[in-house]
Amino acid sequence: MRKIHPKSQTTQILYQQPSAPAKLDWRDILSTTLKNICAGAIVAVCFFSIALLSLRGCTDEIERQTAMSVKYQLSMGAEK
Repeated sequence: MRKIHPKSQTTQILYQQPSAPAKLDWRDILSTTLKNICAGAIVAVCFFSIALLSLRGCTDEIERQTAMSVKYQLSMGAEK
């Protein structure tokens, strides 16, 4: 004997036919494009500022070391 199971009452709620894709308005496309451009610009500014700060720090360190070496060479030359 085969049992007949009653149909679930939630079947219609769980499965819904996919709706047709919404037609995009030109304003939506423009808005999305501008958002992506702004996000990319922010990321680019962050990367370039980090690079600029690291280069500036390196040049400051090189200038400091150069000044210290000149000072050392002058002090060694004065002793002779």
